[in-house]
Amino acid sequence: MAGLALLITARSLEPDPRGFGTHEQLGLIPCCFHRWTGRVCPTCGATTALAHALRGNIADAATANLGGALLRGMTVLGIPWMLTSAAVDRWFVV
Repeated sequence: MAGLALLITARSLEPDPRGFGTHEQLGLIPCCFHRWTGRVCPTCGATTALAHALRGNIADAATANLGGALLRGMTVLGIPWMLTSAAVDRWFVV
């Protein structure tokens, strides 16, 4: 359910054109690392990448943050797997 909530929330956000900062639409503070150093941290752009990926903009997602783009793929695949595992009351293995 947490993965589904993550995808729904990310889909409701508009990707920030800077490539990072989309999380600020949720009322969160800007990245302190970026503010202090002027450089992006390893997690900068993850929310933006997720928002892009859920709109089908895979190239923009990978440019914003490759890890965030991969997280989308794992989450989309993981949700049905987890629900199936819960339904059969054991880890479902293909």
